[in-house]
Amino acid sequence: MSEKPFPWRVTDVRALPGDSAFLLDNGKITILCDTGYAFTGARVAENIRRTLGDRPLDYIFLTHSHYDHVAGSIGE
Repeated sequence: MSEKPFPWRVTDVRALPGDSAFLLDNGKITILCDTGYAFTGARVAENIRRTLGDRPLDYIFLTHSHYDHVAGSIGE
């Protein structure tokens, strides 16, 4: 018998409107979809910590190379 899939929850972890950072979580796997602007990276990271608590972030998925989607990956 196959295991029922967990529904995916999407949480907005952006620091500012216009940023792009969304956390996908199905209870087993966590994926950050885009990392936002470089100058908001610390706030995005704090939003992720607050959302996940002690759970780890498993993956980061970058949709494309625009600065408002990927610059948070490298920080300020």
